[in-house]
Amino acid sequence: MTLRELRFRHNLTQEELATITEVTQQYISRVESGKVRVSPGYAEKLRQHFKLTLEQAWDMTQQGLEPVDRRKRRGPYCGGKRT
Repeated sequence: MTLRELRFRHNLTQEELATITEVTQQYISRVESGKVRVSPGYAEKLRQHFKLTLEQAWDMTQQGLEPVDRRKRRGPYCGGKRT
């Protein structure tokens, strides 16, 4: 189960989930968009609040980050030569 699925299952907005679990809405957004992973500490908060199994909480920490294609970042101000 992903963080987004958990949030939808409990009919919560990102802001509501952030308030309940004492993190920022930006952190929730970054996790849901694949920019960062759920930290083990945050997974434990989710497990306790939503009565998840240890396996469900662990699975959230293992969801991969979106692969970054570094070639797309090349440009005049991103490591490429200025022209």
